Amino acid sequence: MRIVVALGGNALLERGEVAEAQVQEKHVVAAVKALVPLVQDHDLLITHGNGPQVGLLALESERDPDLPHPYPFDVLGAQTQGMIGYFLLQAFENALPGQEVVSLVCQTMVDTNDPAFAHPTKFVGPVYDEEEAQRIVRLRGWAVRPDGQAWRRVVASPEPLVPLEMPTIRMLMTNGAIVICAGGGGIPVARGADGLLHGVEAVIDKDLTAVLMARELDADALLLLTDVASVELDFGTDSARPLHHTTPEALRAMTFPSGSMGPKVDAACRFVEATNRRAFIGRLDHAVELLDGRSGTVVGPASALPAEDRRRSQHDPLVRDRSIRTQVKEQSVTTTEQPSHRIVVGIDGSLSSVAALKWAMRQAHLIGSTVEAITTWEWPMAPAVGMMAPDGFDPKGDAQEVLEKVLAPERVGHEGVSIDSKIVGGPAELALVDASRGADLLVIGSRGHSELVSLLLGSVSEHCVSHAHCPVVVIRDGHNLNDDV
Repeated sequence: MRIVVALGGNALLERGEVAEAQVQEKHVVAAVKALVPLVQDHDLLITHGNGPQVGLLALESERDPDLPHPYPFDVLGAQTQGMIGYFLLQAFENALPGQEVVSLVCQTMVDTNDPAFAHPTKFVGPVYDEEEAQRIVRLRGWAVRPDGQAWRRVVASPEPLVPLEMPTIRMLMTNGAIVICAGGGGIPVARGADGLLHGVEAVIDKDLTAVLMARELDADALLLLTDVASVELDFGTDSARPLHHTTPEALRAMTFPSGSMGPKVDAACRFVEATNRRAFIGRLDHAVELLDGRSGTVVGPASALPAEDRRRSQHDPLVRDRSIRTQVKEQSVTTTEQPSHRIVVGIDGSLSSVAALKWAMRQAHLIGSTVEAITTWEWPMAPAVGMMAPDGFDPKGDAQEVLEKVLAPERVGHEGVSIDSKIVGGPAELALVDASRGADLLVIGSRGHSELVSLLLGSVSEHCVSHAHCPVVVIRDGHNLNDDV
């Protein structure tokens, strides 16, 4: 099986421990020892948390008298990826001589308008008692929240959108490598108005990024490994009891702490809901037993529950009430809303993309759908040293011109179909895959020998076929605009 493993930052550094390198290396060796048996029969991708580590680096940077400004969290996240990735890389190579192991520094796209920036929830750094935590708030202006019996700093944790290095990750796993990547959820980045990437002051939840990668890799299972044995109801109270087998529906009806177990539960639910496969939450040192269902919490579709747990869930008032609310909601949607249809088309100005638009419009006319035409643009990624852009070089303006030209009614014939057009800065493959979420179809040309070299689109058709979230129609090169596909 192909398995995505998410190691909790607290599993690599226990609460209250001094974050010395030797201490963390010891925990990493133990973590790898627990994962090595899985390598014999499965392909592994491993991501890891960095909360304790990135918080410590932030504190050191804040206190450094030689720095006029502390390092931003995206830079600190990159540092932790290198450090923890190195620890894991070396431990795996020592435990499995001859096994190809790769550690990558990875970026993850986020939305700078994400509401999470106004409501920080991600725990970072060491633990404090309440008095010390409040003193730090007064001294440094940080946000802090209770974490169990202690207090910790919290920072913004926006929703991960796209792990940018997924093509490289896929290639490495296809060739049999153990891949260590996207530590701390990936370095948070966004594209500015100029289309260029820049770091964002935040820490992404690695469990949610793990879900994205698991879906992209068509993983068979998601392992969320931490320092607690299982998900517990009434955690931290005398009535606490473990959940051994459950479903997303049951978990969605419950409440979990947003800074700790909450993201793990949410990640498990997302993975199961998207794939109809199983996710596992439990202790790192019980990884084998967890995957076998003998330990921890197994989250799966209702059909995969053991018979006794299925019977229990039918009588659980939390599950039953949730089911009733879901049914009522579905009924109300059915009676008041009609399903909307959307066909996404990639436009680069080539004849192939024009044919794709023509075909999409015919299909939209048949099913009563709208068409969303997308053109992308970006600056050259690595210009030669000393190379200057020619006067008047305006890739965004060129994209606008191409889109207007292709959408001219006399060229494609709109047939009464509503067309929405978008110009997106950044790589075409990322924009089109992102736009395919919730769409009925993604339609693209098979080749992209564009009228403008900077708008090359068709070279990403293979990527779209592999990663899109909806069916993809590829219009073959040389397709006659008057022919049917």
